[in-house]
Amino acid sequence: MVWFWILLVLVLLALLAVLALLPNKNARQRMEPFGAWRYAHRGLHDNDAGVPENSLPAFRKAVDGGYGIELDLHLTTDGKLVVFHDDVLDRVCGVSGRPDSMTFEELEQLSLLGTGERMPLFSEVLSVVDGKIPMIVEVKYQKNYDALCTAMMELLKDYKGLYCVESFHPYVVRWMKEHHPEIPRGLLSSRYEPKDSETGRVTFGMRLAQELLVNFLIRPDFVAYHHEYAPGVWGFKTARRLWHCPTVAWTVRSEAEEAKAREHFDVIIFERYLPAPRV
Repeated sequence: MVWFWILLVLVLLALLAVLALLPNKNARQRMEPFGAWRYAHRGLHDNDAGVPENSLPAFRKAVDGGYGIELDLHLTTDGKLVVFHDDVLDRVCGVSGRPDSMTFEELEQLSLLGTGERMPLFSEVLSVVDGKIPMIVEVKYQKNYDALCTAMMELLKDYKGLYCVESFHPYVVRWMKEHHPEIPRGLLSSRYEPKDSETGRVTFGMRLAQELLVNFLIRPDFVAYHHEYAPGVWGFKTARRLWHCPTVAWTVRSEAEEAKAREHFDVIIFERYLPAPRV
């Protein structure tokens, strides 16, 4: 009898885990328009050729080439939305500090990867894109993520182009679900290691996000996953096969990698090679 109850509990836990992976009920329909495009990671950049990542020239090249784009947002201390990936400035700008702890006036004095380009405002990127190509907008997590998301949606309220929003942090995705459920939203994830955490350890919350077991809180329209790790992750495989959750691969770096990723992903974010812009 004891074994019966243990088995019953295990079955119920497994059922709850499977149900926790459910995406938004209209996810495939909402993400269908995005599937015909390939997305240039941080714009169609070439750091060695003087076209740095997340720069206006990189986004112009993507528009001219007919590619979708993926980009990253931070909020400055004076309330400006800047397009920049890293949480710190060292790698790209060669100085210490964080983009979310400086004003835009301070940030625009910095060079991107030793070029003459500066960190662009999100409003400038929207002017370049002008609805011509779709965007995948990653919201970088900050303690004041509410202000960041509010500023982002204020800029996008009259924007007519196709876009979706994604973040590694479920709180951001939940904010989009609660405040702008009409906008396609996605959870970014990967196989986490201690180096990925500020504390040097993989937390329980990170494990839940890794296996997509936070989906029941946010009901994402898609999952964006590290393309090398996704095939071995139970939550990813189950969400895709059982619930047909739309999937986005990051970041694919060759035609061979793309061919392999296509077995598991609907949308490709790429860099370092030049595929056809449309599928």
